[in-house]
Amino acid sequence: RRLVTVTRAAMRDGDGAVSHVVGALHDVTDLRAVSEELERTKNDLGARVDARSRELADAQAGLVRKERLAVLGQLAGGMAHQIRNPLGAIKNAAYVLERHVSRQGGDEGPWALSIIHDEVKRANQIITHLLDYARVRAPIPRRVDVIALVEQVLAERSPPPHVEIERRLAQVPLLSVDVDQVHGALSNLVDNAVDAMGETLETGRQRLVLETLREGDFVVIALEDSGPGVAAEIEEHLFEPLFTTKPLGLGLGLVTARTLIEEQGGTLRLARSSAPGARFEVRLPLRRQEG
Repeated sequence: RRLVTVTRAAMRDGDGAVSHVVGALHDVTDLRAVSEELERTKNDLGARVDARSRELADAQAGLVRKERLAVLGQLAGGMAHQIRNPLGAIKNAAYVLERHVSRQGGDEGPWALSIIHDEVKRANQIITHLLDYARVRAPIPRRVDVIALVEQVLAERSPPPHVEIERRLAQVPLLSVDVDQVHGALSNLVDNAVDAMGETLETGRQRLVLETLREGDFVVIALEDSGPGVAAEIEEHLFEPLFTTKPLGLGLGLVTARTLIEEQGGTLRLARSSAPGARFEVRLPLRRQEG
């Protein structure tokens, strides 16, 4: 099928009357095809420019975030070391007082010392979290079975009796990752899920689903809890350092987990869940060179 344009003009005689009409036919099929191809190319180029602009914006935002995290990490590490020294002195003094109080008798002394011991222990745990966040090292990849790693994390975390573990662990290829770092990230996610479900104890038994699957060149490890979920106004701040909704939270668990996963070339995100609760997905690349 050809595309033709018609051009015509009336020719007049000496009296001004139309004597005849001259017409011309022009085959513009090829020109139309070229025009359509140019339009497609323009649209494709525009889409590529938009996509590249988004990639650059994301990369820039990621770089700024990493720089901020690095500064915060250095600050956290310095603070942790400075605080741990006086805590050690308090702990030692408490042990001395404990021996003295045991000889004096009474109830108030042991009660007060118990509080000191518990709070020193909690402060040391906070310092450990700060140090874990501050000293993320370069990954040392080695081959690991994902299901075995998930089972190890579950065995070590020992979820409370009100939390039922549901395994949807499909066989996936071995991954080449820093096992300790991925282990730490998954442990943080399990703890976060258990804490969330602790807020809904009045509803009875809770469930934590762990799932593994392959998506193209990635292995996905998903954790889905039956807690209250993540409110929309909280979601955008979820991975910000020191942001927490827990009364005694430090706000470093999720950001540390994401940093550890990103060190493997992967991603950690809050995904949409079909059921009440929250679903976090870890995506780890299959193709990675071992160091």
